[in-house]
Amino acid sequence: MAGYRGPRFAAALAVALALSGNAFAQQFGAPPAPPNTFPTLPELPPLPPEPQFVQPPTLPQVFPANPQMIQSLPAAQRFNFKIEPNAPVKELLPVAPKASPVRGPLLTDDLAKVPEAEFEARPETLPANGKLTEQAAHQLAKINHLNAKKTDAFMAALLENRPDLAGLPFAMGDDCRTSAERSKLFAQAVATVRQALPGNGGILPVVNSTQFNAPNPGGQPVPGNALRVGRTTPQNFWLLFANLCDNEDAARSKSDKALAEHVTLARIGALMQMLAPEPVEMRAGLVKYLTAIPHVEATRALAKLAIFTAEDEVRNAAVDALKVRREKDYTDILVMGLRYPFPAVAKRAADAVARMGRTDLIGE
Repeated sequence: MAGYRGPRFAAALAVALALSGNAFAQQFGAPPAPPNTFPTLPELPPLPPEPQFVQPPTLPQVFPANPQMIQSLPAAQRFNFKIEPNAPVKELLPVAPKASPVRGPLLTDDLAKVPEAEFEARPETLPANGKLTEQAAHQLAKINHLNAKKTDAFMAALLENRPDLAGLPFAMGDDCRTSAERSKLFAQAVATVRQALPGNGGILPVVNSTQFNAPNPGGQPVPGNALRVGRTTPQNFWLLFANLCDNEDAARSKSDKALAEHVTLARIGALMQMLAPEPVEMRAGLVKYLTAIPHVEATRALAKLAIFTAEDEVRNAAVDALKVRREKDYTDILVMGLRYPFPAVAKRAADAVARMGRTDLIGE
């Protein structure tokens, strides 16, 4: 019986002690025991949203078809000019500026002192609004009228009647003309360079994403075939430009070798023109880019950098790259540099000739 009554007695004793404890606490003013509840946990901050990646954009068209932009553009002005078929040539030429005698040295390193040549005389007073546009259109109509009879007839007549332009070099004939197809490719190359220039950052598509294993500036890995670059810098310009070119090449037929060569020439031309005012790091990368292209135009571009670039870093790298190129592909550029009217260019050309050991040019 003891084993049976023991548990019941213990339970009753526990209840009695609990009741007496509460009574004792109430009697002496102690607060009652808190209810038997779990403590409240602090609220956790919300989880960050899942990173969302924008789909890689397609390469921009050279002239994007944006209806809203087209509608916002002002309508082009049209003018109708009547030019007599037998009009004297001098009436079709622009008014010549007043030729003042040249003072000071003809050869100087200060470009501000170099004499300037002007196409036509400046007006004494600015005409009313819209008149300058009409005058320019009228002169273009005169040029087209002369050139319709013979190629470059306007330039030939201009040089014959303008002593102030005597001795200046002009490109004529096919040397100053580009076919419609090559003009289109050059425009596309310009658009590609502009997209990769500093300030035009974003997410760019890449062909071989395995070579990009670094996280993007936000710390998240870039999936698939997207390359997040943020703001483009001179350091990663060439990375972006190479990948944009890879995308274009992948979309083009690989069997068309003639087209591939025209694309290469267009890119060289666009880079040489557009990177001239950019930081020195850009043009140092341009030397590396041209060094990797086994084409005569790349060689000639290196020769131009060797004599026209002001920075020693770029110029010396271009000279070193020329040492392994065919001499006949760039010798004429060096010789032209020796006779260049800007003394700094002549000095750089002479330095390049000396560094490459071109003793065959001593006679020049």
